[in-house]
This record gives sequence, structure tokens and C-alpha cells, in this order.
Amino acid sequence: MQRLTIAFTALILFVAGCSDNADDPKYRSLPPEISDLTLAPLDGSTELRANTPIVATVQQSKLGKLINKTTYSWKTSPIDIDHKYVKGVIYEQEPQNPTDTITFANKGTYTLTFTGRYHTSGGYEQRNYSVEIPEGKVTYSTPSFQYYDVKVEKTVRIK
Repeated sequence: MQRLTIAFTALILFVAGCSDNADDPKYRSLPPEISDLTLAPLDGSTELRANTPIVATVQQSKLGKLINKTTYSWKTSPIDIDHKYVKGVIYEQEPQNPTDTITFANKGTYTLTFTGRYHTSGGYEQRNYSVEIPEGKVTYSTPSFQYYDVKVEKTVRIK
């Protein structure tokens, strides 16, 4: 009986100790803050042209915190094209700016969309808002306490 009492007391102290830290900001997971989505032709020119590979880069002005598994996806509209990017990382080990290499076959105006799902490894904080960036916007959402979604949309004009 005494062992059961000691075990129960230890469990209560452990749970109580954890709950004290639940709201502590140093244990809170946060998604990265995105400042822009930049586009750079691989041939070194400054003009975005059809049939020229372009590197799209999501610029993080502030890195995410206590983020674990992260998945990325890219798409274009009104037509989708071939994308070359890393689909997933362990963010704490690879927090670099996500990139995609794309080649538009035709001139025109497109919407380039990046979506990152950042899984939390600590507490979380509701993030449900959008911010404007040049020629687009960044939308942050918290559909679950387990992850943040960050969506970046940008208008791209190809000559």
C-alpha cells in the first residue's frame, strides 16, 4: 500500500509540474514568419520568361520554434506545371527557406501557391490571420493543436 501511495504521489507531482509549464512561452511551438515569396531565374537575368527555369523561395523573416515534422507543397494556377522541391523535412534540423524550381511553358499571369504544414512539438497558440506581401498574401491557420498551416500566394507575370 505504501508503494502505491508513493507512486500515486509521484504521478500527481509530475502532472502538476508539467501543467505549470503548459502556458510558458518558451515551450510554445510557433510557425515561421514569412516576409515574401521571391522569384529568380536560374540564368541570372532579372526578367521572368517562359521556358526559363525559375527558383521560387519562401522568405522567412523569423524561424519557427519547436517545430518537428514539416511538409511542403507547391502548385500553380490556372494550370499546374512541374515542380521540383523537397516535400518534407524535420524543421528543427533543416529550417532553411523552402524553394521550388519551376519552368513556365507559356507567357501569362499565374498564381503560385506554397503550403507548409508545421507540426508542433511543444504547446501551441492559435494563429488565424492573413498578411499582405508584394503581389500576394500569407495566411496562417491553426486547424489543430498538432500543427500550423502557412499558405503563401503570389501573382507571377511571365513574359
